[in-house]
Amino acid sequence: MDFAQEITACSLVFLDLETTGLNPGGHAVCEVGAVRMNRQKIQDEYCRLVNPGRNIPHEVYSIHGISNDDVRGAPAFWEMAGEMMDFLSQPNTVICAYNAPFDISFIDEELNRAGMRQVELPVLDVLAACRDAFQLPRYSLKIAAQSLGVECRQKLHRARQDVMATAGVFWRVHDALREKGLIKLGDWLSLYGWPNGVWRRLQEEKTATIQDAIEEQFALRIKYFSRHGLREEDLMPTGFLSRTKNQYVLFGTKDRRIRLGRILRAQAVPR
Repeated sequence: MDFAQEITACSLVFLDLETTGLNPGGHAVCEVGAVRMNRQKIQDEYCRLVNPGRNIPHEVYSIHGISNDDVRGAPAFWEMAGEMMDFLSQPNTVICAYNAPFDISFIDEELNRAGMRQVELPVLDVLAACRDAFQLPRYSLKIAAQSLGVECRQKLHRARQDVMATAGVFWRVHDALREKGLIKLGDWLSLYGWPNGVWRRLQEEKTATIQDAIEEQFALRIKYFSRHGLREEDLMPTGFLSRTKNQYVLFGTKDRRIRLGRILRAQAVPR
C-alpha cells in the first residue's frame, strides 16, 4: 500500500459491530455492518446478523434492538468470517470505525476463536480524529453526528445506521483536518491508526532515525501534528518515554515531549 497517497484515494470501508456486551473476552458479535466508499460514493456493502452463540441480555437488546429470535437462524461468526475478511481485505482498503479499538478488539477476539489470523489491515479511529478536528460537548457517535450536521434518517445503534453516521462524521473531520495540512494516508494512520503490525511497520523508520539521533547526539527536524495543525521544529531528542498505551519522545529536557504517533517526519538537521 502506498502510504504517501492521499487518504481520499483509498477504498474506505466504514465498519461497525453490534455485540452482546462490552467485553470481547466474555461477549460476542451479533451484527456486522461494513460499507465501502470511494470519494463519498457507496461502492459495496456487507451487513449481516451473526448468531453470537450466547444470550443477548435484555439491557443490551434495549440499546440495539437485536433479539435472540433475530439471530437464531443467523450464521455463527466462524461461518461468515472468511466472507467478511474477503470484503475487508480488498486492495487499497482502509478500515474506518468510530472508536476503532472496540470494534477491532471484538473482531480480533472472534477471529482468534475461529482459529484465524487477526486483522492486519490499515485501521483508522474516526473518534480519535474527531477529537482533534472539533471541540464538541461529548464525543458519542450520536452527539458528533448531530453537532456536525450529519443526517441520521434512522435510529442509531444498528450496525448499518452507525456505519453511515460514522461515514458522515468522517468526511466532516477529513475536511477540517485537511485544512490543517493532514492529507497523506500515512500521516492519518500515524495519528489515528490501530496499533497493529501495519501501524508498527509505519513507525519503524521514524523510530530508528530518532534512536540514532539520541545515540549520536544530533538534532532532528521534526514535523509533527498538533490540534493547531502541522508544525516543524529543530529539536534535540534525548530519549523515549512509555506511558500506558503511548510512547513519547523527549526533547531537550524532560519537560518537552511529543507522542511518537504525532511525529510524522524526522530527519537529521544539517550540521
